[in-house]
Amino acid sequence: MQDHLRHEMELEIRRLGRVSLIEAANGIGVDLFYCERQAESIVAAHTDLMLVQGEVISTGYWDMVAEEINESLQEASQVSLADLAARLNVGSELLTTMLEPRMGNLVRG
Repeated sequence: MQDHLRHEMELEIRRLGRVSLIEAANGIGVDLFYCERQAESIVAAHTDLMLVQGEVISTGYWDMVAEEINESLQEASQVSLADLAARLNVGSELLTTMLEPRMGNLVRG
C-alpha cells in the first residue's frame, strides 16, 4: 500500500510539478496522514522538491512559472505579484522567494 501510494504521488509530481496532498489523498483514496508521511519521505529523498503549505512542489515547476512570468512581462511590461500569487494559489512571500534566484536568468524584467 505504501509503495503504491509513493509511486502514485511521485508520478503526479513528475507530471504536474506540483501536487496538493489533500487532492492526492482524495484521488488515491487514502487518509491525508499517509500522504503527508509519504510526501515527507519523497521530499527528503529528492533535493529538487519542497513541501510547502500542504503541497509538494518541484524546482522545475518554479522554473516553468518563471518562464511564464517572463513571457507576460515581455508582452505587458509589468505583472502584479499579488495577481500572480492569487493565480498560482500561493502566498506572495513564497512566490517572491522562489522568483528572486530566477531574476535575470529566467525572468528578465
